[in-house]
Amino acid sequence: MKIFYATFTVICVLAISPACFIQSKPDIYLPGGASENWLTYTNTENGFHIKFPDTMRGLSQDADSVNFSSNDDTAHLNIQRVNEPMDAIFKRRRKEPDSFRVDSRIIKINGLDAKKASYWVGNFGGSWEEDSLYVQNGLSTYIITWTPGQRREKAPVDWSAIIREMISTFGIDEVKHADRIKYIDPYYHFSFEYPTEWRLGRGGFPEVVLNDPTLERYRIWVFIRENTTLQENQKMTERWPEYQSSFEEIKPYFAHQIIGQKYMSEGKENYAFQKGGNLYIISIQEMKGPRKVVDDILDSLSL
Repeated sequence: MKIFYATFTVICVLAISPACFIQSKPDIYLPGGASENWLTYTNTENGFHIKFPDTMRGLSQDADSVNFSSNDDTAHLNIQRVNEPMDAIFKRRRKEPDSFRVDSRIIKINGLDAKKASYWVGNFGGSWEEDSLYVQNGLSTYIITWTPGQRREKAPVDWSAIIREMISTFGIDEVKHADRIKYIDPYYHFSFEYPTEWRLGRGGFPEVVLNDPTLERYRIWVFIRENTTLQENQKMTERWPEYQSSFEEIKPYFAHQIIGQKYMSEGKENYAFQKGGNLYIISIQEMKGPRKVVDDILDSLSL
């Protein structure tokens, strides 16, 4: 019998049965002493923090992501927050021709559950495999992607240990809701919380409209279709080709734990949930600005 060595452990219970099963070794990211005196980067808009050394001072950021670059520009680490659950991202990425594969091992980042995925990227200088860690938090997923410099060119520093230590300090910050107002609908008995500076109004019964203070970044509608099922809503929306709708099943990640549908229609992001004979639809018109405040409103929704 030939024995092949790999990164997993094969356990055979010969006394009970001749069957064997494969047990993957967990990959645990825990901070060590190297990061004790590092600087701490905190992103209040997207709710996370991470430590970084002086050698990774090249920092750039936009509304939903931050990128760290080494001083010699050979190593990079990017953290992006996307408004999609992890399973939906994996389902979409597996359809792309970039050899996307998900590691089956248990991954822990300083106590947080994570999944690791890899895919091939390249340019005129060659190709290399890029790794990413995915951490889901409520409605959103944090994607941590890194490229140690020596994978692309001969770098004077081995950045693998430094980047692993950085990842081990990643943490999600708890969102404080002291500055929020709770809306309870007296007719359909749903509720959600929103920032005090946002404006709440009605767009026509039964519809609630939320606007951010600038009236230029986001607008959220919550409306109810009585005596309508998810299937009827999908047929109704797809009937009009100008809506350019696309549907997909989503897993429960709101407080009420109801499986519904996520779909795009008329350029708006929509979530539909059924409770009893009514259909609750949350429609988001995204314009610009950080997404986290919108996701916090969605996470607080209760039916």
